[in-house]
Amino acid sequence: MQQSLIFGLLVFQLSPLNIKGSIESEQFKKNFEKEIKINQSNNLINNQFTLQLLSFYFKFQFFIYLFYSTFVCSFFNQSINQSIYLYLSINQSIYAYIFLYNKYLIYII
Repeated sequence: MQQSLIFGLLVFQLSPLNIKGSIESEQFKKNFEKEIKINQSNNLINNQFTLQLLSFYFKFQFFIYLFYSTFVCSFFNQSINQSIYLYLSINQSIYAYIFLYNKYLIYII
């Protein structure tokens, strides 16, 4: 009897907290949805800038690899076959980068 009375008092004391918490969570959800709507245009601009930066990075990296495969291999007197093999392996890594870039594009869209 005494234990059930104590339990009932605890539930009675905690029920206003639950109601208050649910009201606050609804307000938080509404504010969060407003923030999402406001930030969608800013995110679109930031995503376009990020994509431009990524495309520049991949182009820059491609030319660095191209330079390395042609000039550095010839500078160290490596054979043409080795430089072609290095160039092809670098191309494979660039295709992997392009795949990741396209995956990032799909993720943003």
